Amino acid sequence: MQAKEDDRLVLLTHYMHIMKSKGKKKDSTAGVDAQAALIEEMENLLDVVETLVVEKELRVTRSLLELPIWGSPRDLVAALANGGEEDDSD
Repeated sequence: MQAKEDDRLVLLTHYMHIMKSKGKKKDSTAGVDAQAALIEEMENLLDVVETLVVEKELRVTRSLLELPIWGSPRDLVAALANGGEEDDSD
């Protein structure tokens, strides 16, 4: 969890740095350069966010795929009564 918070802090710091440097530039070419840098940084940030989302989706998918499946409600109730282990007494 700490890594995600660190990533968010880094992203926010980059964004704030870009916004500050953008405000310091006066001429139009510098403004265009600042906008290009901002777009590039935002693309990088989006790549990081996309990676985080994909990792989260994989974790959720894995957790769903690891759920046990029972053939009938009776099997499910028996498994729950046995602490989650399937009953193979059929």
